[in-house]
Parts: sequence; structure tokens; C-alpha cells
Amino acid sequence: MTAKKRRPQRGNPIAKDASERDISAITGMSRRKIWQAKKIAEIPEEEFGRMVESDNPPTVTGLLDLAHQRAG
Repeated sequence: MTAKKRRPQRGNPIAKDASERDISAITGMSRRKIWQAKKIAEIPEEEFGRMVESDNPPTVTGLLDLAHQRAG
């Protein structure tokens, strides 16, 4: 019988091969928020910067909608 994997403690360094559950345990972020951050990170940096610095910055939902549109 194999031992159950132990999750890293909050505040530990994040390993390159860390799973979303490990990242969630380390950062205290929900897995959903991590997924949202990854989707928003797919928006090109220049476009993202222009949008969030505008007079009418988008909401997280707006950014996620844009990321979904770009993905096809």
C-alpha cells in the first residue's frame, strides 16, 4: 500500500512540478482562482496592460471572457 501524498505547508516554496492542489495548499488560493489566474495569464502582456490601465478596466469575468474568446 502506498502512503498518501502529503501536501506542502502554506508559505513553502513552489516546486516547478507542483500540482494545482499543491499550489493551492502553499498559497491559500482556491483551485478555481488558480485556474482563473492561468486563463488570464494567456492574454498577451501588452494587451492586458493596456486594458487594466484604461479608464474603464475590465472585471475578472471580462478578462476570463476575453481569454475564452481567444482560445476559440
